[in-house]
Amino acid sequence: MFIRYSIFFIFSLQIHLFYRRGWRYNACMMSVKVREREGIVVVSFEARKLTDDEQILQISNELKEVLESTSSGTRLLLDFQDVDIVASMMLSDLVTLNKEASRNGVILQFCGVSSDVMRVIRTCKLDRLFNLLDDTSSAVT
Repeated sequence: MFIRYSIFFIFSLQIHLFYRRGWRYNACMMSVKVREREGIVVVSFEARKLTDDEQILQISNELKEVLESTSSGTRLLLDFQDVDIVASMMLSDLVTLNKEASRNGVILQFCGVSSDVMRVIRTCKLDRLFNLLDDTSSAVT
C-alpha cells in the first residue's frame, strides 16, 4: 500500500513539474518557419540565440520532421540570417541532420550565416562538411 502511494506521489510530482516549467506550452510553439521558394524548402529560425538545451532539442525535432517530409532530390535550405549565436550542441545536431539528409537524397544547404557563427563553423572544420551559401537569393539561382 505504501509503495502504491509513493509511486502515485512521484508520478503526480512529475506532472506538476512538467506543467509548472511550461513544457506543455513549449511543445506547441514552433521554433522554425518553413516556406517553399521556387522549389526549395527554406527553413528560418525564430530565435537569435540557439543556446538553450530545450530550445535546441525542439528545433532539432522540428528540423527532423521537415527533413522527413522533404522528398529525395529536393533542396533544403537552412537560413541563419537572424541567428547570432549557435551552441555546440546545435552544431552537433546539424551534423546529424546533414548525414540524414544525404542518406535521404536531400540536398542540405546553409545560408545567411553571420561572421561569428561562421568563425565557430570554421574552427570546428565544419565548413568542409556543410554546403554554405551567402544568402537565399544565391541559393535560388
